[in-house]
Amino acid sequence: MRPDNLAVALLLTALVAFGAISTDLYLPSLPAIARAFATDSAEVQLTLSVFRRVSPPARWSMGRCPTVAAVARS
Repeated sequence: MRPDNLAVALLLTALVAFGAISTDLYLPSLPAIARAFATDSAEVQLTLSVFRRVSPPARWSMGRCPTVAAVARS
């Protein structure tokens, strides 16, 4: 059974948008996070840097390429 192309396209679009939305929601909360953990803003900003450095290689190693290739073939 072949999946509906529109449904797959919407799912992939939502997954891609999730990363951007999560970053946009995280940035305004940085001062509150720094106050909650009694640390300075540089250490809290480091969490975002680590996320952006680790996340793409982890996604690719977990099989993003085969998923995109499968959608391209359909």
